[in-house]
Amino acid sequence: MDQGLLMAAPWQDKDFIDRVTADVYTGALPGMQIGFDFLRAGDGSTFALINCGVPFSAFAKSAAAPDRPDVSALARLSPKGGGEDIDVPAGSFSPAPTNGAAKGDDLLLYQARVPLRPGTYDLWVGLFERFRLQSGNLRVTVKVPDLSGPLSLSTIALGRSVRPLPEGAGGYNRPFRISDFELIPAVSNTYRKDETFAALWQVYTDGASGAGSGLQVTYRFALVQNGEEHPVGKPIVVEDAEAVQAYSVPITEWPAGDYRFFVTVKDKAGRHAEGMAEFHIQ
Repeated sequence: MDQGLLMAAPWQDKDFIDRVTADVYTGALPGMQIGFDFLRAGDGSTFALINCGVPFSAFAKSAAAPDRPDVSALARLSPKGGGEDIDVPAGSFSPAPTNGAAKGDDLLLYQARVPLRPGTYDLWVGLFERFRLQSGNLRVTVKVPDLSGPLSLSTIALGRSVRPLPEGAGGYNRPFRISDFELIPAVSNTYRKDETFAALWQVYTDGASGAGSGLQVTYRFALVQNGEEHPVGKPIVVEDAEAVQAYSVPITEWPAGDYRFFVTVKDKAGRHAEGMAEFHIQ
């Protein structure tokens, strides 16, 4: 019934969000994944990037459907401590610029950006394909961090590519763009050896950044084996760092396994902030 309703036009986001969050909903898309990155908004609250991915191969081939799936994504956040639900309609999710070239098990990616108060939320995300009548949903718990304070770090956003954008093409209100960079997220934080590791993070400080600021950023890798960390390469130190930092490296020669990527920030006043992201090479 839910899938049949996809053919009805117009359809209301709230109706479908209600169905996605219902206990009796049974939609499933193989390989569907959800990931999050968190930035600090201009008013000090937290800005959540909700990333949803599903393999191109999850959608059935059909002579009656377009070659590229026509996917709509929507979500609902319910505060654990009580309060009104936050609905994220389909118009809030944007497709990644890489979706047009996706094939096989490549992920089709969709991203929404939502301002949230720090705390814990139940999140439901639903995906719907209109022509093949396929749908799926996932429910996860999200812990939204408090990024306020005189010196803090955003979460370390991991990606499959990061590139600088031409002047005027960046910003925070455009999908898959953070400041002056485009980041294509690695939703599962799992990489193949033929891929590139990419990361982006932002420093929030009540002082200056850039030339003459004294802001120091250090980042390093560690391979995790049997619970022990083994350094990979030497730490990279950036003096007089800019507020937004990005880094990428080919991982063709790296051994398969579990890794951690650490970022440490120190300012002129001697204050520290640290962040860490885990990833896997298969």
